[in-house]
Amino acid sequence: MSGLAEFALLRANPAYELVEYSRLDVGERAGLDGLLRDSSFFGVLRPISGTGSVKAVCQNTALLWYALREPGPPPDYLSRAGVGDDMLRGLVRDGVLQCWDGTSWRDGPTPLKDQGNLDSLAQGALAHGAMMVRCGERDPLTLSLRLYAHHHEPLTPRRRRALATPEDVLRYCGLDNTPAGWERSAPGPTDPWIRWRPARRGGRSRCKAYVSPDVASLPAVLPAAVRLADRLDAAGCKLGGTPSGVSRPDRFVCYFADLDAVEEFADALRVEVDGVRGRGVPLTAPLGPDNLVSWGTDPDPARVPVPWLGGSWRRQITDVLATALAHAGPDHTVTELVAIARAGATEHGIDPMTWTPADARR
Repeated sequence: MSGLAEFALLRANPAYELVEYSRLDVGERAGLDGLLRDSSFFGVLRPISGTGSVKAVCQNTALLWYALREPGPPPDYLSRAGVGDDMLRGLVRDGVLQCWDGTSWRDGPTPLKDQGNLDSLAQGALAHGAMMVRCGERDPLTLSLRLYAHHHEPLTPRRRRALATPEDVLRYCGLDNTPAGWERSAPGPTDPWIRWRPARRGGRSRCKAYVSPDVASLPAVLPAAVRLADRLDAAGCKLGGTPSGVSRPDRFVCYFADLDAVEEFADALRVEVDGVRGRGVPLTAPLGPDNLVSWGTDPDPARVPVPWLGGSWRRQITDVLATALAHAGPDHTVTELVAIARAGATEHGIDPMTWTPADARR
């Protein structure tokens, strides 16, 4: 699954056909001979309509164009090769690729709508899932995992190597030392989290504060977040302790007794790290305009709306949304599918705007 974050769904621009250089007519090759000195040159994208400009492309662009003839997320190999959103943004700007903005396919200099708030991120995740259904995906588990992973941050191979172990992650984030009176546990074989909990503190802790700076800002934010969690009597914290854990949007989570405590934590953290903006965690409720901290609350286990649902609250949400999308099927527009998914959330006791249990109380 690709970690490229900005473009949830892409396709090769259907206004063009890809033609390898040797298959061009003699007249079409005029002016292209100089490109043969570049060993990476492949050929051209030629307008199917016969009007418009021809675009010379290299072998890597040709491979990507072929891979995206069927709409889908950025291919996995891009993240492994260290390719980020900047390259994709350039290809969309130049009209080689098109991106789905939630309502239509677009290209050009400003193809995407503002993604600066959490409802936009949720809408983008739902539109992504809806397009997958429109393209033939009907497996609820696949859809749920794709919704859950939406808005991961890509890691370059160099940074992935630098964060290879939990010890590397802790060192990078400035969290080598455990706060006095707290206990730390390392990730297990199937658990990606580094966890902290007070040795003597207990009690109810259903409210979560999601702290979501980008990876580059983790050293500036997380030491302050842990200090505040200790000062404000948090019930525990956890941090993704693997490269994939660090790249997820909900990479750091603190648990508190109630929403009042979460809001106090968010306000204090914003003061401590003034000016740092967050990436945002889709399908969570905002606490301020900067996306740095959002919140959610796990339901009472005795009142889980669908007994077969498991895992975290956010995963329960994606399971409900994915089931609604899969059952609706591809004979609906993307807009209709998004509305069906939100209605499914409401039916299962989930507020489709804040993504909290509909009966959540402070």
